[in-house]
Amino acid sequence: MAELLGEEPGGTVGYAMRMENRTSARTKILVVTEGVLARMILDDPELPGVSAVIFDEFHERSLDGDFGLALALDVQGALRPDLRLLVMSATLDGARVARLLSGAPVIESEGRAFPVDIRYHERAPGIAIEDAMARAIRSALADESGSLLAFLPGQREIERTAERLRDRVAADTDIVPLYGQLDNKTQDAA
Repeated sequence: MAELLGEEPGGTVGYAMRMENRTSARTKILVVTEGVLARMILDDPELPGVSAVIFDEFHERSLDGDFGLALALDVQGALRPDLRLLVMSATLDGARVARLLSGAPVIESEGRAFPVDIRYHERAPGIAIEDAMARAIRSALADESGSLLAFLPGQREIERTAERLRDRVAADTDIVPLYGQLDNKTQDAA
């Protein structure tokens, strides 16, 4: 978010996690872990200066997330009726969460959908997954136009498959690995 504003973290947008904090007097949006949220509420239940708490990706259920929501609901019910709570999820049952939030409205966004063709190529025993995937990708590129997205189990397999494809696909084909350990600029390029 800070990058979208052309700022460094700690300006308008800051973050706090265990053992690391990038905030300033200018911070208006504070991104925290569920554990930090719980600690904030336990330290000062009135949450001074906080107008809304947003739980993003709530379908990734965790004890800390559920505890944080329970604490926030307690704060809202007992101390801060003005505190806004927003729970966001791509897959969670919205009606069920709305009931938990005293009948909060459910807003749905359909987003955009693109046609996807799924193909399955069985891998013969003894063949490395990188070799089989590179072969399947070259086959799909030869048969179809457009983009291709291939899923592999981990970083090592992604890098090895990309290496096996270099110099073996058309010159105008971009091979763009994507995994969590890449820097933001590389991930954005993907």
